[in-house]
Amino acid sequence: MRPPFLAAALSAVAFSIGCGPTGPELDPAQFPKALITLESLTEEIIAAFEAGNPQAADRPMHQLGKSFSTIQQLAGVAGLSDQQLTKLDDAKDSLLETFAVLHEPLHEDELPEDFKFEPLKQQLLDGLAELRAALPPEIVAKMDEAAAERAASPTSPSSDDAHDHDAHDHEGHSDHDHADHDDEEHADHDHDDHTDEPAADMPADNTGAALPPPSGRFRLASLHKTGRAPIGPTVMMYDATSLDTAPEHVSRAADLMASAPSADRWVQLVPTLHARLKPDLTIDAYGLQGSRGASWTSPDNFTVATDDLADRFRDAFAKAIGQAVRRGLHVSLLPHLDPAGGRVNEWRNLYRFTPSKTIGAGSYESLLIKPLADAIEAEATSDTRFDLALSGEMGRSLFQHPQAYRAIVLRLRERFAANPRTKGVQIGVALNWSGLAGEAEEAAIDHAAVAELFAELDFIGVSCYAPVSVPPTAEDFLAATQNFVEELRSLGGDLSPNARLVYSEVGIGGGYPEFGIDGLRYPTPAQVAAKPYEGRGHGRNNPWDDPALAKLRSGYYGALCDYLSNDANASPPIDKAFLWSEGPWDPQGVASRSFRDEAIAASIDRHNAG
Repeated sequence: MRPPFLAAALSAVAFSIGCGPTGPELDPAQFPKALITLESLTEEIIAAFEAGNPQAADRPMHQLGKSFSTIQQLAGVAGLSDQQLTKLDDAKDSLLETFAVLHEPLHEDELPEDFKFEPLKQQLLDGLAELRAALPPEIVAKMDEAAAERAASPTSPSSDDAHDHDAHDHEGHSDHDHADHDDEEHADHDHDDHTDEPAADMPADNTGAALPPPSGRFRLASLHKTGRAPIGPTVMMYDATSLDTAPEHVSRAADLMASAPSADRWVQLVPTLHARLKPDLTIDAYGLQGSRGASWTSPDNFTVATDDLADRFRDAFAKAIGQAVRRGLHVSLLPHLDPAGGRVNEWRNLYRFTPSKTIGAGSYESLLIKPLADAIEAEATSDTRFDLALSGEMGRSLFQHPQAYRAIVLRLRERFAANPRTKGVQIGVALNWSGLAGEAEEAAIDHAAVAELFAELDFIGVSCYAPVSVPPTAEDFLAATQNFVEELRSLGGDLSPNARLVYSEVGIGGGYPEFGIDGLRYPTPAQVAAKPYEGRGHGRNNPWDDPALAKLRSGYYGALCDYLSNDANASPPIDKAFLWSEGPWDPQGVASRSFRDEAIAASIDRHNAG
């Protein structure tokens, strides 16, 4: 999940086009392309409903996010006046609200009896008209030209490639936290780039061949006898302060997992290294943030790594792991690389770095992964199981440098195999629920090297912040999981036969309540359900004080528990899940009791108890 600072910054982008950060090397020429993609996707959604096949609208609807994100980022550099930006913002809000209403019933077996598409269709058409009215004539002319081409060469409503791949949504977390930036590595494939399109619902690999959809060969390779996936808490270790307080929070996590069978008592730690970023999102320096709650723009809140940082990390990680072992917990480790603050702040999924390249006092591997391995060796027992991810939501780096990550896997395997207490350590990676590769140019990804990396992995983590229905359903999570696997396959990766799929992060954040002239204004349930990754990490303006949002939250975790029962329809099944135990995403009150919900915590308790 993205840090709260980024979530707050992105809320400004979400509610006001053109006033957010522009990011590195944004090309205004992409602005009309994103608008064209938005129109194309909207036409595809309308066609699916009119053809009596609303399920075919689900995929393009999930791909709208990237188009909106690109429009938000580029509007401010596309030469629009303040009046045009305001009109564009209004049109965007109108379209998003209608899409949210359309998305709600998509995962039901059939549409509600009172569902009427025509009024919603008209709202979409009106929204597109409002959007065009806000644009300069030269951009509208390009949109007209593209619309004429689409009319002359109609595509199937369910074709995955009936639209620009720019539409692929990788917000999530936005950080989960998320609005994302286009740059020179962003792949920009227009309709005309496709000569051999794959069959509907099958992503293409780099040869253009169709890939099969997720199948029954995915199985649950775990020790959970019932197939039920336990839900564990997460303990943050994301600044100097939380490094020291982690053992206390581990004890709280152990209390929460006491009702689960011993094999299901897991806690996840999030050890965090920080990076001072250059404008092109390469790494200028590694180090440690002093306090996540302090100023993100002050250079005094970041200490550049020196030779002793790895030792400090090792000792802090060992204390937290040791506490977990003493309390009878198994340990999942989800390393993060977060922005240090200062002039450039972005989500880790977009960083350009090689994990073993030394910058200053060390590399990502030597400063974070090696101290974790040291701590595991120091505290492991033969009864404790460990999952060690190499990274969490660092897709651009991972897919640009798969051989470097595979080399780390092999070094760790050799090291852990030499010690009877660590030979069972499982190694994997964790990725965002969509936009797995960040902004890496897909054509430059070495699919063969990616396949070799994923063949070595014991598990794959998913930060699952995909949109859900109102009310949420287990099918929402099933669709998100299957879409994740499909996108992974399109990039050359896959679940090996014995690999496990883990929800490394999951939760719903409640959006951004704001004070207006009429007092505190809450987002609607549909708005919150569309972006579970959005929320604020502090207790002010608690979104769950709103009864409608509290009901949505309860339904979300109820649907999650239903899905994690791993019944016959769960393909691929989830091995275990970890809540993002921070701020409004923390119904158990691990980090703070401010957002604890007794009923939700009790339902998770019952789920874990079996």
